[in-house]
Amino acid sequence: STTSTRAVLLSKVPLQPQSMAADQVKYFLDEKDMPTSWYNIQADLPTPLPPVIHPGRMDPIGPDDLAPLFAPELIKQEVSLERYIEIPKEVQDVYRQWRPSPLYRARNLEKALGLDGPKIYYKYEGGASFQGSFATPKHGG
Repeated sequence: STTSTRAVLLSKVPLQPQSMAADQVKYFLDEKDMPTSWYNIQADLPTPLPPVIHPGRMDPIGPDDLAPLFAPELIKQEVSLERYIEIPKEVQDVYRQWRPSPLYRARNLEKALGLDGPKIYYKYEGGASFQGSFATPKHGG
């Protein structure tokens, strides 16, 4: 889905201010600080994103349209307006196998959005494919 909101992983453990240089971009988290929730940007948008349109019927898709492609838990996440969506323990266990990888601060994006206060962080999973990041939750581990 082009409106997917699961791409951002959120660690509720604050980064240590004393270790942050004003221009620092890369941060390393301890395994104990790994995210336990996905952040759903839909909760903070002034208006909801437009619905995904079914290419055959040209109307908004619903959960039944997603059922052949995604597990029920993932469908609930896709339509959720909750700010934080807990990462299933089984998925956290699989993430722990190859993470934690560095967390990067999106300073240029913060500047382009004119943010004063909120910080945006992202994870680079390497290579040209994002499948390692999304395959685990889509297929349940």
